[in-house]
Amino acid sequence: MHKLLENYINKITINDINNFASSNGANLSSEELALIYKYVKNDWETIIFGNPNEIFSVLKEKLTAENYEITINLFKTYKSKFKNYL
Repeated sequence: MHKLLENYINKITINDINNFASSNGANLSSEELALIYKYVKNDWETIIFGNPNEIFSVLKEKLTAENYEITINLFKTYKSKFKNYL
């Protein structure tokens, strides 16, 4: 599963992040989008397999409250949904 995720993350674009966010009710500013993209591309292993609390602390300060809540809820939903595969 790790290699599959790595291959997917390597191919993901900022437009993919924006489309996913939009389809889930988040209207990200260009700064918010760039920040989330940076973390997804560079810190995906920590987000998925480690302790992402430090990353979420930064996001909480940099995202609007609404976008932060959407981000956290999506993380929890998908982490729970795929926990048996991680």
